[in-house]
Amino acid sequence: MIFLRHDAVKFLINDPKQKKEAKIAIKQVYKYCDSDEKAEEYYQHIKAKSGKSTSNLDFKDATCNPQYRGATWTNVGYIVFHELTGINVIMLYSSTMFKQMNKNGGGITPRQGTSLVGIVNMVASLVSVGLVKYFGRKTLVVWGHLMIAAIHAATGLLNNAGNSTGVIACVLAFLCVYQNTSGPVAWLYAAETTIDAALGLCLFTLWGTVVILSETCPILMQDSVIGASNTFFLLSGLAVFGSMYGYFFMKESQGLTDKEKKLLYTPQRFIDADNKAEADDNLK
Repeated sequence: MIFLRHDAVKFLINDPKQKKEAKIAIKQVYKYCDSDEKAEEYYQHIKAKSGKSTSNLDFKDATCNPQYRGATWTNVGYIVFHELTGINVIMLYSSTMFKQMNKNGGGITPRQGTSLVGIVNMVASLVSVGLVKYFGRKTLVVWGHLMIAAIHAATGLLNNAGNSTGVIACVLAFLCVYQNTSGPVAWLYAAETTIDAALGLCLFTLWGTVVILSETCPILMQDSVIGASNTFFLLSGLAVFGSMYGYFFMKESQGLTDKEKKLLYTPQRFIDADNKAEADDNLK
């Protein structure tokens, strides 16, 4: 076990007054950094790729400061569409569908169905590790929501036809698509592009949307209201709007450094001012 008697390298680099301590830390952390020249090279490289610390910024900065609010509100908007894919509704409806299939003499019990959903979720999540690495966030959002829209529409049609097996197949297909697109991307993108305080607002938005959907969708699925099929058609339409939101309002972060991702929604005037201040510090 190794104990390092200093703060994290990035934390030290973000504080110009601790450059000396940062270089000492770099020498201890990086194996081939054994001279002051190498330490300076590593210092400049890490500094160029890292954004400045935003841990001290508060909720007001996240929502009102023109330097950060663009990223905040873009992600809050997407979190709503992320939940409007209906993941919680689908999970609830799948349990009901497994029970109904079992009553009608289907070959799968509710317990087996729940296990099947869990296995598909797990496998899809493992596959997502590769997809989110090789495909851009915006690409996954746009195409993911379009595929989800198609699956929801198919679910509604199959449900109208009384094809329970087809409905379950669509549910499993939805889980595969969701776990490889909107599922992980919503939080990866928010963490990459917003300040810390904004993530709390995104989480609040997510659970607020979950509560609303949990209360309204079971009511909508009743035959006396609009029915299960029409609820899926509604979710399909919302998924199309989610795809359009991603296409028109979200910016691609693939291939960018951590610093560039944090600046995606920052007005150019603030970027220019930061660059000038950094250049002035280097001259000193």
